[in-house]
Amino acid sequence: MTTRRFELLTAAALCLGTACRDLRAQAVPYLGLSARAVATIALQPMDNEWIGCLIGAIQGEMARVDSIALLPIHAHSATQVVPAQGHHDVIGRVHNHPTGQNCWYAFPGTAVPSADGVSFARSPYPIDVIVCGQLRLVWVDRTSKERRSP
Repeated sequence: MTTRRFELLTAAALCLGTACRDLRAQAVPYLGLSARAVATIALQPMDNEWIGCLIGAIQGEMARVDSIALLPIHAHSATQVVPAQGHHDVIGRVHNHPTGQNCWYAFPGTAVPSADGVSFARSPYPIDVIVCGQLRLVWVDRTSKERRSP
């Protein structure tokens, strides 16, 4: 429990912008993607990894994603996601797993975080999304509850 509290306090200290105004363990069980956000995902080559920032707002229990600001990935270097210049409404990050495998934030049947879970815990954002394969989505919020699209 102490570790989780520390992670939330650390994230709150790093938080920038309006999207991070309240990092208490808010449940975000619903994810709404605009047509523009869906098109951005659909147009990405599914055999390559990509990463981006989710632009939108948290409205109650809904994460509304208006658009996705894709970020360049440089080979042979660590990937770090920072808000795209001029975007103040970054609510999270999105990246893909081209093969559709290992799409989880904690290893199945455990509370042990995967690399994606550790990365999210260190981020200042309220949500994080993995696109698994074609268009299956997995996301997590600050309650650490993992959710999946049908």
